[in-house]
Amino acid sequence: WRISHTSGVLFGASFFNGKATQSYYDWVDADGRDISHTTSLQLWDLTAAFVWRVGRGGLVPYVGLGGGFQNWRLEESGSFIDFGDPDLPIVFAGYRSTGWTYEVFGLAGVDVPLGFRWSFFVEGRYRYSEDELTDDFSGFGTIDLSGTELTAGLSWNF
Repeated sequence: WRISHTSGVLFGASFFNGKATQSYYDWVDADGRDISHTTSLQLWDLTAAFVWRVGRGGLVPYVGLGGGFQNWRLEESGSFIDFGDPDLPIVFAGYRSTGWTYEVFGLAGVDVPLGFRWSFFVEGRYRYSEDELTDDFSGFGTIDLSGTELTAGLSWNF
């Protein structure tokens, strides 16, 4: 939403889903198979940012600062070794932690106008976000949800 020729407010939403499978390095089950579990992290957010256009013409660079709210879900499921038991049994389990937190970010991007209201954009962000682990991970501290993001797409300016 343009406020002036060189500034505006940017509203957005994003989604991320990542998975990784881990296995114990020096441990296998009685049949010689890896003991492994899968970790997944899902993020989605709603954001708003103030942006400044720093150029004109075919490529329009911009920078901005913003914030928003982020929903996250961390899950681990599969086979684990119970190192608290002297017999070291292999257990199948699932663990989950979810939450809502805030995020703040800085961004830099380039707009390529395709018409009066439409443009193609490429944008990079660095997000700062963290939250306290809850539910099955309660007492394990915080989860750091900070990181970089690269996005490309179409935008509609009004």
